[in-house]
Amino acid sequence: TEGDTALHVAAALALNRVVQLLVDRGARLDVKNKRDLTPLAIATAPVIRGLVGGAFQMTLEDRKPTAELLRQLGAQ
Repeated sequence: TEGDTALHVAAALALNRVVQLLVDRGARLDVKNKRDLTPLAIATAPVIRGLVGGAFQMTLEDRKPTAELLRQLGAQ
């Protein structure tokens, strides 16, 4: 695995309700995966391809609200 947490995956997939739930339940915003990326870094990457083995592609525009939410929750 790449060391992604549930929060990394939720950020990559722009699942804002899941992001909020995870943080409400104690998920840390500053955890880095094996690629040295935090959930915010993933949410602000220009393009994420194939995270967790998927064949999807999401753009920065798709994840913009998620990045904003992560910042509101305290991610830096």
